[in-house]
Amino acid sequence: GDVILVTSGTPTAPVTYTGDLFINKNITIRSTGGPEATIIDTDRTNEAAYFPAAVLFWGEDADGALEGFTIQCPGYNGVYVNGGSPVVRNNIVSGCNGGMGAALAGANPAFENNLLVNNRGKAIDVWLGSARILNNTVYGNDVGISVCNAAAPEITNNIVAENTIGVQDELGLHECTGAPTMPVIRYNDVWGNGENYHG
Repeated sequence: GDVILVTSGTPTAPVTYTGDLFINKNITIRSTGGPEATIIDTDRTNEAAYFPAAVLFWGEDADGALEGFTIQCPGYNGVYVNGGSPVVRNNIVSGCNGGMGAALAGANPAFENNLLVNNRGKAIDVWLGSARILNNTVYGNDVGISVCNAAAPEITNNIVAENTIGVQDELGLHECTGAPTMPVIRYNDVWGNGENYHG
């Protein structure tokens, strides 16, 4: 697919883009300077959110990607992947308190090398699909990684630390009443959470 390069600032003077990003084509959107220099800031604290997240993927395959952004979203969700198998890598998702830093719904994305920090609710929420969650750092959130409703993700080589709950199987909790989950969890560094594993 095509590649769109997004102009960045510097880590000390980043460029901030405000608003939502909707990706429904097989394109790669990549910042030129990395996440510390390129910010997507969506603040829905004081308004109704008709869009499910600051960044929404809608059915792309592996040629669709988001690389190298900081996603800030007070009162809102960060990244929402609805079906498909895009790549989300080398991003920072922080300060999202709409319930999910990243929601992987019925999807098979590669979610890799991201930092998820200080999000309220679930930093990574997976239901249905078989997402590949690889080499992320998940730190200081309410729930680090949560799995629900027949999800079968591969959760490998992540650091999950200092969250209230580290890794959670949500079956039977809240709205998660579907078929059992089937995650493959291996080679992760899960430590210092209020509860490392739940469910």
